[in-house]
Amino acid sequence: MENAPTKLKVSVNVNDADWQKIQELFAKERQWMTAQMQMHIREVNSMFADERKKVRERYKEYNGCYLGHYAQWFFWLFFIIGFVMTFLVIFLALKDFL
Repeated sequence: MENAPTKLKVSVNVNDADWQKIQELFAKERQWMTAQMQMHIREVNSMFADERKKVRERYKEYNGCYLGHYAQWFFWLFFIIGFVMTFLVIFLALKDFL
């Protein structure tokens, strides 16, 4: 074991026809693998595009400020109550002057 080589040197003789078939098989596999990767990348890109469209629609729906559906109704409720109270105060103040 002490005199055993650490690396083996192996040589293989392949005739040209077999070498050509091996190269063609590698080329076909590489082409198939590239096509699979491109298809996967297209699927991921379309998923991202769909998600961007959904987010854009969601932000458009809430007028550029995404608060959530219930928070939006909560905001509008108190906004309208405050608006009505302001006009009532103005109306009652003007009624005394007339």
